Amino acid sequence: MKALISALASGEASLQWMGKANVLYDVERSYDLITWEAVYTDLTRQADGPIEFTDTPDPAQTKVFYRLRGR
Repeated sequence: MKALISALASGEASLQWMGKANVLYDVERSYDLITWEAVYTDLTRQADGPIEFTDTPDPAQTKVFYRLRGR
């Protein structure tokens, strides 16, 4: 599954991907690729289609990584 990640002028990160019906998605964030934290769990759709999620990462961090898990 591929997601489009965009940095917004507000400092937020926007993640967009094509979701499948009745699949639960979890969005996780890391600043070091070692420690991951769930920033949102159980995103779902009733029908196939786009899903968008916006996150506000710590502005003190110079890099942020995201991973998306479907279950």
